[in-house]
Amino acid sequence: IPNGRDIILLATHFDHSSSQNRLSQTNWVRQYAATLSGPVILAGDLNARRGSQPLNLLASSFQATARTGFTFPAGVPDRRIDWILPKIGGQTALGDRVVPEAVASDHRPLWLDIAIE
Repeated sequence: IPNGRDIILLATHFDHSSSQNRLSQTNWVRQYAATLSGPVILAGDLNARRGSQPLNLLASSFQATARTGFTFPAGVPDRRIDWILPKIGGQTALGDRVVPEAVASDHRPLWLDIAIE
């Protein structure tokens, strides 16, 4: 907790079977995040790849951090559908990485270093 402020973590798992549901979930998260102040981080399985409509919409509120690395499936990942996205303003993403661990889940874990402003 930097400077006595709380960090708000929004953890989610967007629908994997319906792009319409993912879009609705994305819009709800964006609206909710707009009501929050201070450091906010959205993390989870968004079932969305880079360049997808949900990620493009989230980019207006959250900082895209992923540079490299696939997260799914854990055994031999071939796509990135999991994300850690800090809210724009309040923190800066310093770097991220996919953790090479394939046993605990069907997705690979993510690690993000951030600086709280």
